[in-house]
Amino acid sequence: IDWERGGSKPWMGRTIPIDEYSMGYIGPSQRFLGARASAAARNIPVHAILRINVTHELATVPNLPLLPNLYAKWAGLQRESVAGIMGCWNFGCLATLNTHAFRWFQEEPVRWTNEKDFLKSVAKSYFGEVDISALTSAWNKFCAAFDLYPFCFGIIYYSPINYAPAYPLDLTYRAQPMGGSHIRHDWGDRLEDTLDGFLLDDIVRSFESMSALWSEGLMDYRLALAGGNCSAKHQKHREEELSCAEMIGCHLASITNIYRFHGWRCDAMKRLGLQAPCEIPPDEVSRQIMRDELQNTRAANELVRNDPRLGFHQEAQAFYFNADSIEAKQKNLERQLSAAIHRV
Repeated sequence: IDWERGGSKPWMGRTIPIDEYSMGYIGPSQRFLGARASAAARNIPVHAILRINVTHELATVPNLPLLPNLYAKWAGLQRESVAGIMGCWNFGCLATLNTHAFRWFQEEPVRWTNEKDFLKSVAKSYFGEVDISALTSAWNKFCAAFDLYPFCFGIIYYSPINYAPAYPLDLTYRAQPMGGSHIRHDWGDRLEDTLDGFLLDDIVRSFESMSALWSEGLMDYRLALAGGNCSAKHQKHREEELSCAEMIGCHLASITNIYRFHGWRCDAMKRLGLQAPCEIPPDEVSRQIMRDELQNTRAANELVRNDPRLGFHQEAQAFYFNADSIEAKQKNLERQLSAAIHRV
Protein backbone atom coordinates (compact mmCIF):
# COMPACT_ATOMS: atom_id res chain seq x y z
CA ILE A 1 0.00 0.00 0.00
CA ASP A 2 1.32 3.47 -0.88
CA TRP A 3 2.27 5.31 2.30
CA GLU A 4 1.62 8.83 0.95
CA ARG A 5 -0.87 8.49 -1.91
CA GLY A 6 -4.39 9.43 -0.96
CA GLY A 7 -3.30 11.99 1.61
CA SER A 8 -3.72 15.74 1.96
CA LYS A 9 -1.93 18.60 3.67
CA PRO A 10 -2.36 22.32 4.36
CA TRP A 11 -0.53 24.57 1.91
CA MET A 12 -0.67 28.37 1.77
CA GLY A 13 -4.12 28.63 3.32
CA ARG A 14 -5.71 25.73 1.47
CA THR A 15 -5.71 21.93 1.54
CA ILE A 16 -3.97 20.16 -1.32
CA PRO A 17 -4.06 16.45 -2.24
CA ILE A 18 -0.99 14.22 -2.11
CA ASP A 19 -1.35 11.50 -4.71
CA GLU A 20 2.28 10.57 -5.44
CA TYR A 21 5.38 9.70 -3.49
CA SER A 22 6.41 12.67 -1.39
CA MET A 23 9.32 13.49 0.88
CA GLY A 24 7.71 16.74 1.97
CA TYR A 25 4.59 15.01 3.30
CA ILE A 26 5.11 12.62 6.19
CA GLY A 27 1.99 10.44 6.07
CA PRO A 28 0.45 7.98 6.46
CA SER A 29 -2.32 9.03 4.11
CA GLN A 30 -5.99 8.58 4.85
CA ARG A 31 -6.10 5.99 2.06
CA PHE A 32 -3.26 3.99 3.63
CA LEU A 33 -4.96 3.98 7.03
CA GLY A 34 -8.24 2.81 5.54
CA ALA A 35 -6.62 0.01 3.58
CA ARG A 36 -4.47 -0.90 6.58
CA ALA A 37 -7.53 -1.24 8.82
CA SER A 38 -9.31 -3.38 6.23
CA ALA A 39 -6.29 -5.67 5.91
CA ALA A 40 -5.90 -5.95 9.68
CA ALA A 41 -9.54 -7.01 10.02
CA ARG A 42 -8.77 -9.91 7.67
CA ASN A 43 -5.41 -10.67 9.29
CA ILE A 44 -3.54 -9.76 6.09
CA PRO A 45 0.02 -8.42 6.47
CA VAL A 46 0.66 -4.99 4.95
CA HIS A 47 3.81 -3.69 3.26
CA ALA A 48 4.23 0.04 2.68
CA ILE A 49 5.50 1.62 -0.54
CA LEU A 50 7.50 4.83 -0.17
CA ARG A 51 10.75 6.39 -1.35
CA ILE A 52 13.84 6.90 0.78
CA ASN A 53 16.20 8.93 -1.44
CA VAL A 54 14.23 11.05 -3.91
CA THR A 55 10.79 11.41 -5.46
CA HIS A 56 9.52 13.23 -8.54
CA GLU A 57 9.59 16.34 -6.36
CA LEU A 58 13.28 16.39 -7.36
CA ALA A 59 14.94 13.30 -8.78
CA THR A 60 18.18 14.45 -10.45
CA VAL A 61 20.13 14.69 -7.19
CA PRO A 62 21.24 11.62 -5.20
CA ASN A 63 19.00 12.26 -2.21
CA LEU A 64 16.85 14.81 -0.42
CA PRO A 65 18.37 15.23 3.07
CA LEU A 66 15.06 15.53 4.95
CA LEU A 67 16.08 13.36 7.89
CA PRO A 68 13.43 14.54 10.41
CA ASN A 69 10.70 13.77 7.87
CA LEU A 70 12.19 10.36 7.18
CA TYR A 71 12.43 9.57 10.88
CA ALA A 72 8.76 10.49 11.28
CA LYS A 73 7.83 8.22 8.36
CA TRP A 74 9.80 5.30 9.74
CA ALA A 75 8.38 5.79 13.23
CA GLY A 76 4.94 5.73 11.61
CA LEU A 77 5.76 2.45 9.89
CA GLN A 78 6.56 1.00 13.30
CA ARG A 79 3.37 2.41 14.77
CA GLU A 80 1.31 0.86 11.99
CA SER A 81 3.10 -2.49 12.40
CA VAL A 82 3.84 -2.85 8.71
CA ALA A 83 5.36 -6.17 7.68
CA GLY A 84 7.95 -4.51 5.44
CA ILE A 85 8.53 -1.77 2.90
CA MET A 86 9.39 -1.22 -0.72
CA GLY A 87 11.70 1.78 -0.49
CA CYS A 88 12.85 2.40 -4.06
CA TRP A 89 11.77 1.76 -7.61
CA ASN A 90 13.56 2.73 -10.81
CA PHE A 91 15.07 5.92 -9.44
CA GLY A 92 16.57 7.09 -6.16
CA CYS A 93 18.68 3.94 -5.89
CA LEU A 94 22.09 5.26 -4.82
CA ALA A 95 23.76 4.60 -1.47
CA THR A 96 23.46 7.89 0.41
CA LEU A 97 22.95 9.44 3.82
CA ASN A 98 19.25 8.51 3.57
CA THR A 99 19.81 4.82 2.87
CA HIS A 100 22.39 4.70 5.66
CA ALA A 101 19.89 6.31 8.04
CA PHE A 102 17.18 3.81 7.08
CA ARG A 103 19.51 0.88 7.72
CA TRP A 104 20.47 2.47 11.05
CA PHE A 105 16.79 2.71 12.00
CA GLN A 106 15.59 -0.70 10.85
CA GLU A 107 18.40 -2.70 12.45
CA GLU A 108 17.04 -1.78 15.88
CA PRO A 109 13.77 0.16 15.42
CA VAL A 110 12.49 -0.29 18.99
CA ARG A 111 15.54 1.64 20.20
CA TRP A 112 14.69 4.83 18.35
CA THR A 113 11.76 6.38 20.17
CA ASN A 114 13.37 9.83 20.23
CA GLU A 115 14.10 11.80 17.07
CA LYS A 116 16.92 13.81 18.62
CA ASP A 117 18.79 10.69 19.73
CA PHE A 118 18.32 9.04 16.36
CA LEU A 119 19.56 12.02 14.34
CA LYS A 120 22.58 12.45 16.60
CA SER A 121 23.49 8.77 16.26
CA VAL A 122 23.08 8.79 12.46
CA ALA A 123 25.16 11.93 12.16
CA LYS A 124 28.04 10.51 14.17
CA SER A 125 28.01 7.19 12.33
CA TYR A 126 27.93 8.80 8.87
CA PHE A 127 29.91 12.02 9.30
CA GLY A 128 32.00 11.48 12.42
CA GLU A 129 32.16 14.22 15.07
CA VAL A 130 30.18 17.20 13.81
CA ASP A 131 28.31 20.19 15.18
CA ILE A 132 25.06 18.32 15.79
CA SER A 133 23.16 21.47 16.70
CA ALA A 134 23.99 23.08 13.35
CA LEU A 135 23.34 19.83 11.49
CA THR A 136 19.87 19.24 12.94
CA SER A 137 19.04 22.91 12.44
CA ALA A 138 19.89 22.49 8.76
CA TRP A 139 17.81 19.32 8.42
CA ASN A 140 14.82 20.99 10.09
CA LYS A 141 15.05 23.99 7.76
CA PHE A 142 15.30 21.67 4.76
CA CYS A 143 12.11 19.93 5.92
CA ALA A 144 10.37 23.27 6.46
CA ALA A 145 11.32 24.22 2.90
CA PHE A 146 9.83 21.07 1.38
CA ASP A 147 6.67 21.49 3.42
CA LEU A 148 6.00 24.46 1.10
CA TYR A 149 6.45 22.46 -2.13
CA PRO A 150 3.53 23.24 -4.51
CA PHE A 151 2.61 19.59 -4.82
CA CYS A 152 0.49 18.72 -7.86
CA PHE A 153 0.83 16.56 -10.95
CA GLY A 154 1.61 19.59 -13.11
CA ILE A 155 4.68 20.49 -11.09
CA ILE A 156 6.06 17.04 -10.31
CA TYR A 157 5.37 15.54 -13.76
CA TYR A 158 5.81 18.47 -16.17
CA SER A 159 7.74 21.33 -14.57
CA PRO A 160 11.46 21.91 -15.27
CA ILE A 161 12.37 21.18 -11.62
CA ASN A 162 14.59 18.23 -12.58
CA TYR A 163 16.59 20.20 -15.16
CA ALA A 164 16.12 23.73 -13.83
CA PRO A 165 19.85 24.64 -13.61
CA ALA A 166 20.18 24.21 -17.40
CA TYR A 167 16.70 25.40 -18.42
CA PRO A 168 17.02 28.63 -20.45
CA LEU A 169 15.46 31.98 -19.67
CA ASP A 170 14.71 33.10 -23.20
CA LEU A 171 13.25 36.35 -24.48
CA THR A 172 11.80 34.39 -27.40
CA TYR A 173 8.57 32.64 -26.39
CA ARG A 174 7.70 29.66 -28.60
CA ALA A 175 4.64 28.34 -26.71
CA GLN A 176 5.96 24.79 -26.98
CA PRO A 177 4.28 22.25 -24.64
CA MET A 178 6.16 20.85 -21.68
CA GLY A 179 7.26 17.23 -21.71
CA GLY A 180 7.14 14.67 -18.91
CA SER A 181 9.81 15.40 -16.31
CA HIS A 182 10.51 11.68 -15.79
CA ILE A 183 11.41 10.97 -19.43
CA ARG A 184 14.03 12.43 -21.73
CA HIS A 185 12.36 15.06 -23.92
CA ASP A 186 12.76 18.33 -25.77
CA TRP A 187 12.21 21.23 -23.42
CA GLY A 188 9.05 23.25 -23.87
CA ASP A 189 8.37 26.75 -22.60
CA ARG A 190 4.60 26.74 -22.09
CA LEU A 191 4.89 26.72 -18.31
CA GLU A 192 1.18 27.37 -17.88
CA ASP A 193 0.86 23.63 -18.67
CA THR A 194 2.37 22.89 -15.26
CA LEU A 195 0.14 25.00 -13.00
CA ASP A 196 -2.58 22.35 -12.54
CA GLY A 197 -5.12 24.79 -11.09
CA PHE A 198 -2.61 26.75 -9.02
CA LEU A 199 -2.08 30.47 -9.55
CA LEU A 200 1.29 31.35 -11.04
CA ASP A 201 1.85 33.90 -8.26
CA ASP A 202 1.32 31.19 -5.65
CA ILE A 203 3.82 28.91 -7.38
CA VAL A 204 6.37 31.72 -7.43
CA ARG A 205 5.79 32.57 -3.75
CA SER A 206 6.09 28.95 -2.65
CA PHE A 207 9.33 28.34 -4.55
CA GLU A 208 10.73 31.68 -3.34
CA SER A 209 10.03 30.66 0.26
CA MET A 210 11.45 27.18 -0.31
CA SER A 211 14.62 28.65 -1.78
CA ALA A 212 15.05 31.11 1.08
CA LEU A 213 14.57 28.43 3.75
CA TRP A 214 16.92 26.05 1.97
CA SER A 215 19.57 28.78 1.79
CA GLU A 216 19.25 29.32 5.54
CA GLY A 217 19.68 25.60 6.10
CA LEU A 218 22.74 25.52 3.86
CA MET A 219 24.53 28.00 6.11
CA ASP A 220 24.08 25.58 9.02
CA TYR A 221 24.99 22.58 6.85
CA ARG A 222 28.26 24.18 5.73
CA LEU A 223 29.12 24.96 9.33
CA ALA A 224 28.28 21.44 10.53
CA LEU A 225 30.15 19.63 7.75
CA ALA A 226 33.19 21.90 7.68
CA GLY A 227 36.56 20.21 7.51
CA GLY A 228 38.13 18.79 10.62
CA ASN A 229 39.80 15.71 11.94
CA CYS A 230 37.82 12.78 10.57
CA SER A 231 38.36 9.58 8.64
CA ALA A 232 38.62 9.50 4.86
CA LYS A 233 35.23 7.78 4.70
CA HIS A 234 33.56 10.42 6.86
CA GLN A 235 35.20 13.19 4.83
CA LYS A 236 33.89 11.65 1.60
CA HIS A 237 30.38 11.51 3.09
CA ARG A 238 30.60 15.15 4.16
CA GLU A 239 31.73 16.30 0.73
CA GLU A 240 29.08 14.26 -1.11
CA GLU A 241 26.19 15.33 1.10
CA LEU A 242 27.16 19.00 1.09
CA SER A 243 27.49 18.88 -2.71
CA CYS A 244 24.02 17.36 -2.96
CA ALA A 245 22.46 19.95 -0.64
CA GLU A 246 24.18 22.81 -2.46
CA MET A 247 22.83 21.50 -5.78
CA ILE A 248 19.29 21.30 -4.39
CA GLY A 249 19.70 24.94 -3.46
CA CYS A 250 20.64 25.70 -7.08
CA HIS A 251 17.57 23.81 -8.33
CA LEU A 252 15.27 25.77 -6.03
CA ALA A 253 16.82 29.11 -6.96
CA SER A 254 16.56 28.23 -10.66
CA ILE A 255 12.96 27.03 -10.56
CA THR A 256 12.02 30.22 -8.70
CA ASN A 257 13.65 32.35 -11.40
CA ILE A 258 12.08 30.25 -14.16
CA TYR A 259 8.55 30.90 -12.90
CA ARG A 260 9.31 34.54 -12.07
CA PHE A 261 10.60 35.00 -15.62
CA HIS A 262 7.54 33.31 -17.10
CA GLY A 263 5.29 35.58 -15.07
CA TRP A 264 7.14 38.60 -16.40
CA ARG A 265 6.94 37.20 -19.93
CA CYS A 266 3.16 36.67 -19.71
CA ASP A 267 2.60 40.17 -18.30
CA ALA A 268 4.79 41.77 -20.97
CA MET A 269 3.05 39.93 -23.80
CA LYS A 270 -0.35 41.01 -22.52
CA ARG A 271 0.80 44.61 -22.06
CA LEU A 272 2.36 44.77 -25.53
CA GLY A 273 -0.37 42.80 -27.31
CA LEU A 274 2.02 40.06 -28.44
CA GLN A 275 1.07 36.54 -29.51
CA ALA A 276 3.32 33.49 -29.53
CA PRO A 277 5.70 32.82 -31.10
CA CYS A 278 7.27 36.19 -30.39
CA GLU A 279 10.30 37.96 -29.00
CA ILE A 280 9.72 40.07 -25.94
CA PRO A 281 11.78 43.21 -25.38
CA PRO A 282 13.66 43.10 -22.07
CA ASP A 283 13.24 45.57 -19.26
CA GLU A 284 14.85 46.03 -15.86
CA VAL A 285 12.60 43.39 -14.28
CA SER A 286 13.67 40.70 -16.75
CA ARG A 287 17.30 41.78 -16.60
CA GLN A 288 17.35 41.46 -12.80
CA ILE A 289 15.89 37.94 -12.98
CA MET A 290 18.51 37.00 -15.58
CA ARG A 291 21.32 38.47 -13.46
CA ASP A 292 20.12 36.47 -10.45
CA GLU A 293 19.98 33.31 -12.52
CA LEU A 294 23.38 33.93 -14.07
CA GLN A 295 24.94 33.97 -10.61
CA ASN A 296 23.09 30.78 -9.67
CA THR A 297 24.11 29.09 -12.92
CA ARG A 298 27.78 29.76 -12.21
CA ALA A 299 27.46 28.06 -8.81
CA ALA A 300 25.64 25.08 -10.35
CA ASN A 301 28.29 24.71 -13.04
CA GLU A 302 31.07 24.40 -10.46
CA LEU A 303 29.13 21.80 -8.48
CA VAL A 304 28.37 19.66 -11.53
CA ARG A 305 31.98 19.73 -12.68
CA ASN A 306 33.07 18.37 -9.30
CA ASP A 307 30.31 15.80 -8.69
CA PRO A 308 29.46 13.31 -11.47
CA ARG A 309 26.31 12.13 -9.66
CA LEU A 310 24.45 15.38 -10.29
CA GLY A 311 21.96 15.68 -13.13
CA PHE A 312 21.33 11.97 -13.68
CA HIS A 313 17.71 10.76 -13.65
CA GLN A 314 17.64 7.03 -13.02
CA GLU A 315 14.14 6.49 -14.40
CA ALA A 316 14.98 8.16 -17.69
CA GLN A 317 18.50 6.67 -17.60
CA ALA A 318 19.85 9.98 -18.83
CA PHE A 319 21.68 13.06 -17.69
CA TYR A 320 19.19 15.92 -17.78
CA PHE A 321 22.02 18.42 -17.57
CA ASN A 322 25.78 18.54 -17.36
CA ALA A 323 28.48 21.19 -17.17
CA ASP A 324 28.24 21.86 -20.92
CA SER A 325 24.48 22.46 -20.93
CA ILE A 326 24.73 24.69 -17.87
CA GLU A 327 27.55 26.63 -19.49
CA ALA A 328 25.43 27.03 -22.64
CA LYS A 329 22.68 28.56 -20.51
CA GLN A 330 25.23 30.79 -18.83
CA LYS A 331 26.52 32.08 -22.17
CA ASN A 332 22.96 32.65 -23.42
CA LEU A 333 22.15 34.72 -20.33
CA GLU A 334 25.34 36.72 -20.78
CA ARG A 335 24.52 37.29 -24.45
CA GLN A 336 20.97 38.45 -23.73
CA LEU A 337 22.12 40.76 -20.93
CA SER A 338 24.82 42.21 -23.15
CA ALA A 339 22.35 42.76 -26.01
CA ALA A 340 19.93 44.43 -23.59
CA ILE A 341 22.63 46.85 -22.46
CA HIS A 342 23.44 47.75 -26.07
CA ARG A 343 19.75 48.38 -26.79
CA VAL A 344 19.65 50.86 -23.92
